[in-house]
Amino acid sequence: IIALLLTFNRTAMIGKIFFYFLYIFCGIYLNKITKFELYLFISLIIISGYFANQYFEIIEMQLTGGQGKFRTFSIRENIWGEYFYFIKENLFFGNNSYKYLIKYKGLVFHAHNSFIQTLATNGIIIFLLYLLILTININRKNFIYIFPILLFAIPQYTIFWGISLEDITFFSLLFNN
Repeated sequence: IIALLLTFNRTAMIGKIFFYFLYIFCGIYLNKITKFELYLFISLIIISGYFANQYFEIIEMQLTGGQGKFRTFSIRENIWGEYFYFIKENLFFGNNSYKYLIKYKGLVFHAHNSFIQTLATNGIIIFLLYLLILTININRKNFIYIFPILLFAIPQYTIFWGISLEDITFFSLLFNN
């Protein structure tokens, strides 16, 4: 939690919050959560709400980049548009498994989306093999851990890098019960 606050990675925060809610919901549904865990979770929500109220201006400044209004995904929308054009033109083999990067406003960007990046880099054939591996290996035991990572992979390029800590963690959770 401290690392999330220090880095203020909004996507990671949302993924972690989603994981905790999913964990509690599944625990209640399966009757495998202790009263202590439930009370701890409720206490954390109350404490978080208190601090969010106390430091609202600072949090708002971080979320809005000091602009006073919430930022949109406009840069990502433009980058994703470039990627979709590339994918349309190179559907089957992508960038021949070389990481596809684009230049936008003088900077080099990856897709900020694991699925779009994988499709652009590898093409539809390898991308569908990744999806097949995912669908075959997701089960009731690992869903609670895998789903937040997949959710996090939509606005961030976090999995399918190759050999990264995220990939090792993700595939360990996917293949081990």
